[in-house]
Amino acid sequence: MGRQAARGAPARVLRFFHVLLVIGLLEASLGLIQYFVEPGWILGYQNTASSVSGTLISKNHFAGLLGMLAFVPFGLAYASFRHRDPARTYLYLVGSAVIALSLVFSLSRMGVFSFVVSLLFVGTIMRLERGNRRMGTVLGMALMGIVLAGALWIGVDVIVERYGGLLDSELVLQDSRITIYRDTMTMIADRPWGVGAGNYQYVFRSYQSDHTEFLYDNAHNDYLQTAAEWGLVPALVFWALVASILVRGIRSFWRIESIRSRAILLTCIGGISDLLVHGLADFNLQIPVNAMLFSVFLGIAAAQSCDDGGRARRFYANPQ
Repeated sequence: MGRQAARGAPARVLRFFHVLLVIGLLEASLGLIQYFVEPGWILGYQNTASSVSGTLISKNHFAGLLGMLAFVPFGLAYASFRHRDPARTYLYLVGSAVIALSLVFSLSRMGVFSFVVSLLFVGTIMRLERGNRRMGTVLGMALMGIVLAGALWIGVDVIVERYGGLLDSELVLQDSRITIYRDTMTMIADRPWGVGAGNYQYVFRSYQSDHTEFLYDNAHNDYLQTAAEWGLVPALVFWALVASILVRGIRSFWRIESIRSRAILLTCIGGISDLLVHGLADFNLQIPVNAMLFSVFLGIAAAQSCDDGGRARRFYANPQ
C-alpha cells in the first residue's frame, strides 16, 4: 500500500509525513500529560499497566511508536536544511525533540536505546553523503541538544531517579526474557515449520521452563516470534526482504538527486532501523499500529528505491 502510494509522488508522501508529525506530537503530548499531570490517564481510561504509554497500554510499545515517529520531523528538518530554511529546520527539530523527550519519559530503556542507536546510524549515513558530510553531525547534535536542554529544564536528577527505580524489576524481567528466548529456540528447533500466527502462547506453554505461574503470549523478540509462528523459512525470507529494502534505501539515498526523495528515504531508514533494534527485546510487530507504520515505511522506502534508477537517468540526461 505504502509502495503504491509513494511511487513517483514525493510531494504526497511529504504531506502524509506531516499528518504523521501531527499524530506523533499528539501522542507525545498525551505522554507528557501522563508523566506530569495524570499518570495512566488515556482519554478517560485509567491504565494500570504503565503510567506513561500514550494511547497504548505498554510503555515499551509506546516507545516503539514514538521511536519511529520521531524520524518523521527529523527527515523534514533535513529537507528544510538542504533548502536553506533555518526557521523550518528548527521547528521540525523541536517537533522531533518533543517526541523523543516523551519517549524518554516513557521509561522504556530499550526504546531509548533503539532511538539513540538509530539516530547514530542515520547520522552516519548522512555523514557519508556526497558534499554534505557535516550535515549528519549538525542535525544529530542539534536534535540531541534540544532533547538535553528539555531534560535539564525538567531536571535530569528526576529522570535518573525514575530509571534507577526500574532497575530491580527490569533485571528480573531481563532474566525472564533470557529464559523465554532459550525456551522459544527449543520450540523452533522442534517445530521449524512454525506453530501458526497467534498460536505462540498455546504451544509455548509446554516448553516453558521457568516462571510457570505466568502465561507468556509473546517471545519478547520479533525475530524469534516470527520464526516460531511462521516457520524458519518464511521468517528468514521476510527479514531478508526487510534487510534488502533497508540496504537499497540507503544506497538510493546516496545516489538520488532529489532533496525531497532523500528526506523521505532518511525518514524511512530511521523508522525501520528503530523498530529493527527494538525488536531484539520486544514484540512491536504484534502491535497493529506499530506493525502498520513499519509496513508503511517499508513500502515507501521500496517505492523510492525502485524509482531511483529512473530519476537518476532523467537527471543526468537533462541536468537542468
